Amino acid sequence: MKFKETYSFKYILAFKRMSIKSDEKCIIKSDGTVKKFEDIAISTKTVIGISNLKIDLEKFFTYIPITDFVPQEKKRGRKKRIQVTLNHNNLPYGSIISVQKKKEIRGACLKSKRSSEKVSSNKDYFLHSVSLVIVLEDNKQINLKVSSNGKLQITGCKNDEHFINVITSLYDTMNNVEKWTNEKLYTLSSGDKLEVLFNTVMQNMDFNVGFKINRQKLDKFIEKYTSHTSIYEGSLATGVNIKVKSDVSIQPVITNIFYDGKTLEKYYSSYEEYNNRLNKKKETKKDKRHTFLVFSSGSVIMSSTGTGMKEIYEDIVDIFIKNRKHFEMTTEDVDTYESDYEEDD
Repeated sequence: MKFKETYSFKYILAFKRMSIKSDEKCIIKSDGTVKKFEDIAISTKTVIGISNLKIDLEKFFTYIPITDFVPQEKKRGRKKRIQVTLNHNNLPYGSIISVQKKKEIRGACLKSKRSSEKVSSNKDYFLHSVSLVIVLEDNKQINLKVSSNGKLQITGCKNDEHFINVITSLYDTMNNVEKWTNEKLYTLSSGDKLEVLFNTVMQNMDFNVGFKINRQKLDKFIEKYTSHTSIYEGSLATGVNIKVKSDVSIQPVITNIFYDGKTLEKYYSSYEEYNNRLNKKKETKKDKRHTFLVFSSGSVIMSSTGTGMKEIYEDIVDIFIKNRKHFEMTTEDVDTYESDYEEDD
């Protein structure tokens, strides 16, 4: 693509910056073939775990050991953000660097003041849970919420090993604390081993289609020529939000582990068993959707529960590749693109 002399320096800079970023995640390979779903890494997962733990949150919060850690505030782009910098080359595996119960925090405060105030407004939730940040291999930080009834919420995972390892590591830590303090932090409601059923409730992956997008044209194309829903309001959002219905007949695969402090056993269970552990009544199946947030740079963020994700990815990518000419950005689209170049910052 050649730049006209009338193009602003701001646009040219934005175009070059986005091209550099896009190359790394472009789904179009150098030989012209398209990347398979399996070749695109999951950027983050949110997982719910149902366990046989019954936790004394007061003792848990009081006695869980904290590893010294000082986050440093850095400037990134035009907005000031909290970017965590480790104060050691490598923190020990299983280190807990932050624990929060209600508004009380032990260890590092990793949230901005504004986000802390927003989260703490949910009084009912924090009344029955404790939040932790645990460090795994390669200084990977995992966020975990632990409820007194054994329900677990895990965010920041990229793979199954992350959510399994963070729970087994915490279980080891609790057992060590009980030996050191003679305080009982937990009991098991059944059996003599830790048991957890994990359900991935959301996972994200991001990629680039390899060409710039005219968002207005894409929005109209999706609405007119596909069965999917498209939402685009240029004054409110920088991306086109494409929603694809999920096949509700496909049940998620539930990962089931047993751990006695030494040996880890891993199985797969049915969603019915997981739902029974949640003590939920049989619910009417609701429409669930996969979402694609598409930016003018060609960058796409896909969010899904994971069930049927591969097939939906292939369907959407096929639409983009085969119908590229209908919504690819042209030189006439410069004015609308210029105001949107900061979307990936």
